[in-house]
Amino acid sequence: MLDVAFLSSGKLISSFKSVPVAWPVIATLLGNIYLLLLATVILACFMIGICLTYKYIPYLLTDFRNASNNEIPELALKLWVAFLVAFPVLIDAGPLWYVLWWFILFWGYTNRSERRFAVAFVVLAMLSGWIAHVGGGLVTITKTHVDKEIFLAEHGFGSAKDTDALSAWVQKHAGDAEPMNALAMAEIKRKNFTEAVTLLNQASNIEPTNPRFYNHMGIALAGVGKNKEALTAFTNAAAIDADNVIYLYNISKVHLATYNIYEAEQAINRASAIDPKRTSALLSQEQRNKRVRFIMEAVPTTRLLARQMRPSDELRAAADELWHIPFGILKRGHTLWLGLAALILLFLLGHVPSEKYTKICDRCGNSFYVGTTSKQGYPMCLQCNWLDTKSKKVNAILQSKIEDIKAYRIANRQRTSRMELILPGLGSLIANRTSRGIVRLFIVSAAIVMVTTGAGFMHVFLPTGMDVRVYVRLLGLVIIGLMYWRAYKSPPIHLGA
Repeated sequence: MLDVAFLSSGKLISSFKSVPVAWPVIATLLGNIYLLLLATVILACFMIGICLTYKYIPYLLTDFRNASNNEIPELALKLWVAFLVAFPVLIDAGPLWYVLWWFILFWGYTNRSERRFAVAFVVLAMLSGWIAHVGGGLVTITKTHVDKEIFLAEHGFGSAKDTDALSAWVQKHAGDAEPMNALAMAEIKRKNFTEAVTLLNQASNIEPTNPRFYNHMGIALAGVGKNKEALTAFTNAAAIDADNVIYLYNISKVHLATYNIYEAEQAINRASAIDPKRTSALLSQEQRNKRVRFIMEAVPTTRLLARQMRPSDELRAAADELWHIPFGILKRGHTLWLGLAALILLFLLGHVPSEKYTKICDRCGNSFYVGTTSKQGYPMCLQCNWLDTKSKKVNAILQSKIEDIKAYRIANRQRTSRMELILPGLGSLIANRTSRGIVRLFIVSAAIVMVTTGAGFMHVFLPTGMDVRVYVRLLGLVIIGLMYWRAYKSPPIHLGA
């Protein structure tokens, strides 16, 4: 489990109501959901690969047996097939390498829906480098680009150590404006207005269209008694973002400080015309807390999340580790070439004549080398195809074939029902109900990940007494129970259909 460091000081949060709906909570929620989905996809793809291997190993064994004219001992054939299936073990590959190898090995036996999933899997592998990058950014929320220190400074939770970290970052990264703004906000709260003005001048020079910097500049200037310059700064902020009532509210405070009551009322009236609820809330807050004078703004959550995704040594290390767990062998930067090579190989395998592979008729269960497919893309022998295409059929042949189909459906229903109760989705894949099987395996995989991890991959860095992992595990157990109940009530094959 990947744990993010907790804040060492501060008030303990014991309920959801006391948790601020801000960047740490949102980032942690997104991170846990993202990593839950990532683990689910890895586990589900691996389980689907195992199910397809179980389904098609007999076909591969039959083809080897026929190709050798039954001259090779049965044990030797089985050992050879086992070696081919387990080949990725020799190269110390990750679980998704097994899936890719199995799709290549059994490509000629798969049906249309299974091939579509295989192509989707390869595309996913092509994007896996970027997917791991996003996961690495979410995991390293407290380590990259002083994002944690920015949030703490803005909300008054920061310690002297956090302020020192911001100062060191500002000295080393002269082109990064956001930490300058956060450090200026910390200086404003400590009433070091002159230092704040200097920092905000640098920040506004880097990002001249950022209204928050001008807003905080106005607050710092008002702190040193430069009300005229402060009014100019607030006006600049309002000109850039005309829909933000905070700037108009701060303008009214400057006018009140200089006893311009009419101008102050005009600013409040403009704010009320834009957002009456927000303006009313600001005025109510002022009535409750007489010390509130100016309003500062925090960094938007979307911008903090974007900062998390900027490349850094910590992010790269986390992304490489996330990618190495399911894949390994190659470097993360080679994912595009891996996907392209796999797509080309699958394309070439698709041109191997179908008569080279044994198929099992989805309707009667007969093995054949030359056949066709049904409208759904499932294998169909020539006899069943003849029954479907001929307008006039010989009754004796028709009746005999119907009996064969009926007997096969009864036997196949019993077999697939047992497989479905062993693992929801396995029986559906064997019965060529591919979409249903894949969906069930994904749901079961998500539930297994929930039970084993509690979806607690990372923690918010604000100190909290909450732990929802028990509830997540219980939810996972309920989902698993529901899936087995569904597998019992809805078997892959319904007789009489």
